[in-house]
Amino acid sequence: MGAVEKVVRRKVVMRKNNIFKFVSICVVFIGAIFLTIKNSTYIFNKGIHYIAGNRGNISEKKANKLEEQLLSNPGDLNVREKLLKYYFRHSKSESSRKKKQEHVRWLINNHPESEIAGHPYAELNPILDKSAYSDAKQLWLKQVESNKSNVKILMNAVNFFTLFDKDLCIKILKDVQRITPNDDEAYRKLGHIYSLEIRSSHGKSRKKIAKQALDEYEKAMKLTDNNFKRSFVLTEVAKVAFESGEYDKAELFALELLSNKHNWDLGEAVHHGNLILGRIELKRGEVEKAKEYLINAGKTKGSASLNSFGPNMALAKELLDKGEQEVVLEYFKLCSKFWYDRRGKLKEWSKEIKSGKLPDFGANLYY
Repeated sequence: MGAVEKVVRRKVVMRKNNIFKFVSICVVFIGAIFLTIKNSTYIFNKGIHYIAGNRGNISEKKANKLEEQLLSNPGDLNVREKLLKYYFRHSKSESSRKKKQEHVRWLINNHPESEIAGHPYAELNPILDKSAYSDAKQLWLKQVESNKSNVKILMNAVNFFTLFDKDLCIKILKDVQRITPNDDEAYRKLGHIYSLEIRSSHGKSRKKIAKQALDEYEKAMKLTDNNFKRSFVLTEVAKVAFESGEYDKAELFALELLSNKHNWDLGEAVHHGNLILGRIELKRGEVEKAKEYLINAGKTKGSASLNSFGPNMALAKELLDKGEQEVVLEYFKLCSKFWYDRRGKLKEWSKEIKSGKLPDFGANLYY
């Protein structure tokens, strides 16, 4: 093999490795995004723990030793948690998926109330884990039926079904609300479940679902005086208020989002708070004010989510529809400071705008 071929091959390998790292990070962040909105310390501490925990991943040899330990002490939940993290990290391997499925079934059968049973590591995918997911679903349904007043088990079941069976989640959460009418957790989670439906809804249906999400979030906020909890849901509340057409409420929530000193993620707050205020101003016909808010949104320091998935483009698109190309191009430049992995995408969109085309922003149009 010649020197040139070696260099080319090395670059190809490096590129593949970088792509794999990026995909791995995305998988972890997706798991974090859909964590159960349980309470502020759970989201903040556990969410970071999920991401950081995978960086110090155990070796295959260590995983095999831990499996041997379970043979003599099957009830060691700490060991099972380490193994589930390991198999989550190595989900491409069929053998890892099979072992993970076994651990998930064991948890549901034996410790459905445990914290790990409600973690993303203990979730299964109905496509990748088709048969195992079906089995696990029946096991969870049995636990729900047998433990109708055990809130911890019911909420763990909700966590398992959040992405793939929203109707079932809604039913369980309404039962939890009847059991604990003064606990904000179930209201926040139900608001989150409804908000997940907004993206795939349109017209009156979209507004109706957004209103349902807003109602649940507002109930949750009335039930807690914890400023940190409130700061965590403010972004979502402001978004669903806007989507439901409650612009005055959306404005108040967005302003609080920008001024809340207890905010759990200032980067997210600055970005989304300004975007919501900008979209409201655009509804009022205040184009210049909307442009200012777009620039302010681009001045965010970034966040784990923004750095990976990129900025939201809803306000940018609405301004492009009004012929405001220059401010959107400036917004792209600001966003390139935190969305550095995808600067090429921003450059591509910039070229399209300069040539008179409207870019396809894809998933970046949605919150």
